[in-house]
Amino acid sequence: MKLKLLVFDVDHEVKEGVVRLFCKDEKGNTILVLDRTFEPYFYVEPKEGKLEEYKKKLLSFNFKEGKIKRVEEVEKEYFGKKKKLLKIVVEKPRDIYYIREEVKEWPENLEEYEYTISFYQRYLIDKQIKPMAWIEVEGEEIKSEVQVEKTIEASEVKPIEGESETSFKVLAFDIEVAEEKNEERVIMISLVDNKGFKKVLTTWKREEALNYI
Repeated sequence: MKLKLLVFDVDHEVKEGVVRLFCKDEKGNTILVLDRTFEPYFYVEPKEGKLEEYKKKLLSFNFKEGKIKRVEEVEKEYFGKKKKLLKIVVEKPRDIYYIREEVKEWPENLEEYEYTISFYQRYLIDKQIKPMAWIEVEGEEIKSEVQVEKTIEASEVKPIEGESETSFKVLAFDIEVAEEKNEERVIMISLVDNKGFKKVLTTWKREEALNYI
C-alpha cells in the first residue's frame, strides 16, 4: 500500500536499528511508520597511501564489540577541501561508537567524521525529510503495541511536495508552584486542548478563583 503522510515526530530503537516516523494522514489519523532499511555508518580518513591497506584491515579486524557490514571508498568535501574517505557501514547504530573507539587509536588513521550524528537524524538528512513535511510511504500494515490507528512496515519512504492540511490534538498546560517551608511544590496544573477540554488540578480549595490563564 502507498500512503501520503505528514511527519510530526521521529526517533529510533537503538537495539534494533529501526527508525520510527510518527505521522498524520489527511484525515487526522495517527500512523506509525517503521523503517528497517536504513543502515548506520560513519567515515574515517586513512593516511595518504593507506586507503586499500586500511580497508582490508577494517574488514578482517576482530573488533571487541560491533560488526562492520561493508566498507566503501568515497570522496567528501569538508571546509572546501576534498578528501578520500572510507565509509564504514555497520550493523547496528551502537556499533558506530564501539568501532570508532578502536579505530581512532590505529596508527594508519588520521580522523573520523560524522560519528556523532544520531541514527534518526542521519536518516532524515540522507532521505531529505523535513519535520512537518509530507512523505510517501510504501509498505505493509502490521500489528503493533503502540497506540496508533495504523502501523506500517515500510519498504520505501521518500519526501514529496504537499500542502494538504490535517488535524492535530493539541494540549496546553500551565504549572503553578509555591514555596512552603523552604521547599517548592506544585499547587496547580491547568489543562486546555483545542477541542474544548478544560481542567484544573489543584491542592488549593478556593475553587471560585480558578481560571486557565
